[in-house]
Amino acid sequence: MVKIKSINKIAAMICTASAIGCGGETDYSVDEIDPPQNQTDILYGEEIEHGEIPAIGGLVIGSGLCSATVIHEQMVLTAGHCIIQPFYTRFIYGVSDLKKVIIEQQMEFVHDAAATARYPGYNDGPAYWNDIGLVILKKPIKDAATLPIMSPDLYEERLSVGNNVVIAGYGRDENDNSGVLKKANVPIIRRDDLETIIGYGFPGMPDACRGDSGGGIYVSHEDIDYVTGIASRLIPHDGEAICGRSTIYTLPGCYQPWIREICEENLGEESCSNFAKEVDCDLPNDKLVLEPLGEGCSYSGRGNGKENNILLLLTPLLLYGLRRKKG
Repeated sequence: MVKIKSINKIAAMICTASAIGCGGETDYSVDEIDPPQNQTDILYGEEIEHGEIPAIGGLVIGSGLCSATVIHEQMVLTAGHCIIQPFYTRFIYGVSDLKKVIIEQQMEFVHDAAATARYPGYNDGPAYWNDIGLVILKKPIKDAATLPIMSPDLYEERLSVGNNVVIAGYGRDENDNSGVLKKANVPIIRRDDLETIIGYGFPGMPDACRGDSGGGIYVSHEDIDYVTGIASRLIPHDGEAICGRSTIYTLPGCYQPWIREICEENLGEESCSNFAKEVDCDLPNDKLVLEPLGEGCSYSGRGNGKENNILLLLTPLLLYGLRRKKG
């Protein structure tokens, strides 16, 4: 069995998440892809109500921010680099504005973490591949909307290069503000069984950014909505992580046996049957260690000191309020 280990790398994985070293510049041509005609935001497209993508939520990790998707009423899916100790992890669910929850101390939307798990084959730099993690909550979320994970056998049909997909998250906008839920339609540039690259490859177009880490790619197939990707890292250009130049997403389909194992260990076998025991993936070994699509810069809500982000200043208030009210 895979044992959950709370990860105690806050300084290395969160506090420097926006400023870690990046790999060399990689050229992914997007000349064949037509940009959208009606995007309302430089990075994220449009601001939406939570009910439009009801399985998404915000993950407060210490003084940082990630996004996550509910895949079980008591478990959320996020990026591996968003995983820290459960004590410092809170999941905010059911709202489109995280700042309002924190400022007004609306604890009914805040859920404590019981345990955290990062995939054992995770690589923490410079590539940040196998970037997938789980947060087990102390209590089930009442009336939670959960999404199934898309099986890899649907990738060729639904995740082909050039297809448009929906991305969403609570990450940073063009004014360096985070905490408001937004979505955008973006094309797939490249894909293998474990990762995909989305975006347009040049500034001024929709893309993920800091704080969107762990947020999903959301795709419908035969009237069923799926989570098909997890925001992992930016494509570096000239050694820097620049939002708006395309993003690498982890594809969770091939990781379902591990997800099921963690789920059964913590929540019981009966409630975890929707995660596949076996998947048909072309993998060289059981730890899914493949050469990644491209080295990148991991990112979360913790900035490099240049942005003026009120949400990051407020997250310690959330932790303090929780301890007072629940302790």
